[in-house]
Amino acid sequence: MRWFLLSAVILAGQATAGSAIVVASNGVYASAWGPLLSAEGAAAKATELCQKKGGIDIKVLASAANGSVVGLSRGFGSIAASGHGQSAIVGFSFRLSSGPEANAAALAMCRAKGGANPRIVVAWVERGSGWQDETPGTRAGKL
Repeated sequence: MRWFLLSAVILAGQATAGSAIVVASNGVYASAWGPLLSAEGAAAKATELCQKKGGIDIKVLASAANGSVVGLSRGFGSIAASGHGQSAIVGFSFRLSSGPEANAAALAMCRAKGGANPRIVVAWVERGSGWQDETPGTRAGKL
């Protein structure tokens, strides 16, 4: 009985946090994240949101989940673009330790893909399981 209670306490303290970024061929993007989401769940949520915003031919740019995020406080993400709509060149970052680091990584990826004068389209903060009020988050829009 004692072992069972200890196991339950340990498992209750651990949670999965999933994140995903998707982009459609017509320039619509979406991201989703949250505790208790798997990587697949986050990708499905982002894809659904992208479709609702009019996205077609949607591709998952990135998705990830941590099996145990005990102590994870925050992760920062950004999407950068050069150009607009279908012709946009996209760079992204997520799960980085600071906002400036996430922005710099997204801009650098966009430049590395050939983007000229990229701009940050959207940025967000993912909070880990240590935050009592955390619900899944999303961002969506047009490049």
